Amino acid sequence: MPDYKGTFEGYTGGAIDLVNTVSGSHVTGDILIWDRPSVFEYEWHISPNQMFPYGELESVIRWDLKQDSDSDTLLIVTHNRLNKSTALRLAPGWHAYLDRLEAILNNELPPEWARRFAEVKELYSAR
Repeated sequence: MPDYKGTFEGYTGGAIDLVNTVSGSHVTGDILIWDRPSVFEYEWHISPNQMFPYGELESVIRWDLKQDSDSDTLLIVTHNRLNKSTALRLAPGWHAYLDRLEAILNNELPPEWARRFAEVKELYSAR
């Protein structure tokens, strides 16, 4: 079962509406940049949930693909408008999701999200 379900309107000015099927969090926002295949940037307005009981998170996420060499592409994910405390709470989750993405792209079995989150969480709590 995928971790997210939702919709993306694939154009600048379109909307996103995502539900995390693991945590139940609900995210909406406008697409700020849709420049396929290199840039995807959107608002991330989160409804109240376990991690953000007041739904206080309103941020911007940007995905950039950059040519790193003739054969490699680098993915850069930037999550803006976060204070340090919030960034440190979210970082292990992004880490776990990106590890899952890497495994899928390499035709490998992706690590279970909660286990991977627990494994990397202390990397960020020490900061």
